[in-house]
Amino acid sequence: MRSAAVLTSFLRKAGAYCALSLVFLCLPAQAQFVRMGPLVNAGTDLHTLIVATEGEFPNTGLFVAYQDEPFEVQAVHPAQLDSAKARSFFLVFNRKTNTYSELKLQNGKTYAIRPGGSFSITLTSAAGAGESTRVSVANTANPYCSIVISRGKLPSILGYVGTQEMISIARNDKAVALLEANQMLASEEYKNVIFDFTLEKNGDLYLKGKPFEGDSIGIAVPTENPCLRDGAVWLEESTIPPALGKDETLASLIAKTPSLQRSSDDFLISNISKDFLSALDFKSGEFGVLKLKSTIGSKNYCVFSKVQGQ
Repeated sequence: MRSAAVLTSFLRKAGAYCALSLVFLCLPAQAQFVRMGPLVNAGTDLHTLIVATEGEFPNTGLFVAYQDEPFEVQAVHPAQLDSAKARSFFLVFNRKTNTYSELKLQNGKTYAIRPGGSFSITLTSAAGAGESTRVSVANTANPYCSIVISRGKLPSILGYVGTQEMISIARNDKAVALLEANQMLASEEYKNVIFDFTLEKNGDLYLKGKPFEGDSIGIAVPTENPCLRDGAVWLEESTIPPALGKDETLASLIAKTPSLQRSSDDFLISNISKDFLSALDFKSGEFGVLKLKSTIGSKNYCVFSKVQGQ
């Protein structure tokens, strides 16, 4: 019962130890996340449990547990997890440095997360194909962790900035395609070089099918994008007139109506590529992409476009 003892210890120190209860009439064919309490989410895949802890460092972070045998949603409780049936890890969040700083496994192994380090861990059930949980960590300016569960054709995503839940979207492949962390590492440029870790049934971290022998993890994701350069101006597509006047530019539009300019603080940037940024607009709750529209002088003007079909 080591995983239960470790998790219970973390939760008690963080003030997050609580009873869980929920009534389910039926379970959907596609998995999603259900809030079991103010800091606890469970997946209707019947394998995944996530607990956010709000305590003193190093007991602040995200605890992810994955039980190989399906659990009863109405009865699942962190303290009931048994290492013989469940795998788990604790992702330590350091508020002072605003980073995810350590990964602690249930078997006592600890890995430092390198500065700016990003990585993904995949957990797969004994049921095999079609059922998995993928945890992706991105230590960017807004440290972001996404948890994606797949059961059937449509995946669901849960997203945290630090330990604060920011995203919970059910059965939406478009949302996952935009908002899952670290997709840059799965691009053509990196897919044959960077691989997901796996957390195996013995509780150990593996890489490419072999036990991971290192003591630190994480790859710095490239952040070169014109919309992230100093002085870049962000606008929302819906606020731009369909046709600017002959002599009018985005610069003159902003000069006339400064309120059209959006702050980078308005968005959660979940993925960065050379050509666009995937983002969630905190104000509207809509997700979409930011792309360079024009460059005027030394300033880049970027436009946020909502993704249709949300």
